Amino acid sequence: MAIIKRLCLGGAMAMLAISPALAERTVTVADRDIFPESITALPDGTVILGGMLQPWIYRAKPGAATATRWIDLRGVGSAAWGVLADGKTNTLYACTVAFPLPAKITPPVKERHSSLRAFDLTTGAPKGAWPLQGATNACNDITVGPDDSVYVSDLANGEIQWLKKGATALEVWLKTPELANIDGIVFNGPTLYVSNVSTSKIYRIPVNTDGSGGKPVEVALSQPIAGPDGVRALNGKLYVAENRSNRVSELTLKGDTATVRVLKDGYQTATGVAPAGDTVWVGESKQNYWRDPKLANTDPNPFKVYPLPLPK
Repeated sequence: MAIIKRLCLGGAMAMLAISPALAERTVTVADRDIFPESITALPDGTVILGGMLQPWIYRAKPGAATATRWIDLRGVGSAAWGVLADGKTNTLYACTVAFPLPAKITPPVKERHSSLRAFDLTTGAPKGAWPLQGATNACNDITVGPDDSVYVSDLANGEIQWLKKGATALEVWLKTPELANIDGIVFNGPTLYVSNVSTSKIYRIPVNTDGSGGKPVEVALSQPIAGPDGVRALNGKLYVAENRSNRVSELTLKGDTATVRVLKDGYQTATGVAPAGDTVWVGESKQNYWRDPKLANTDPNPFKVYPLPLPK
């Protein structure tokens, strides 16, 4: 029989059937103390993630229940934060941040130096690397525009940088007060959205006719969200990992309003979300182990990526 799970949908209760095969394919990372910030996935079931405290990118192949070391970042002295698979160009993009980081603590902004890197999505071979602008920076998340230009959120400086198609260096695309503590970034079709992890707001960013960024427009939400971190889009909807409420929500957009539907809660600092195929993959950073005195000297391992069926 199918396994039945109960979900809270905008204050109402609903029942969601999950097939045994899907429920059993939780992906466990075959490494310790990685504290992943971001995940990405392919429709064939491939799951990819980085680790804030380990210099590797991990991959679970289709059907595999274990994610193993795949891309070695030790040679560039970095750990991977944001990761994004772009099937159109067969590219894996990654935000790499200076490594090692102090155990159990995110370093001050002044200590961060980061780059956007590209790898072959099939082989993992390097394809390019572009340091972020600024003496200090924190490449946090990545999205690809309709013309294959690449945009990254710089958490440290509260701005969006972009690698224009054909360019050889990143440039600052937009910096406004609304982007202080920008985290997730995603194109939903031709429209760009970002999350502010501090204010718990979602913004639409207009793209001007000359390609520049316009003033952010706040999206009115049907109910509050808390700590929107990773944000991804599929079939016109946004999927948000809320790191302060430990849940994943689906946002159905209509103009500059969105209906929030909670898909599942109970995660430990959910920061990664990746809808692909018929599944929404969810990653836990478990940064609560860094902050909660009750968890001091306890073991956060193992780290896992959990599947949820796309709601009907």
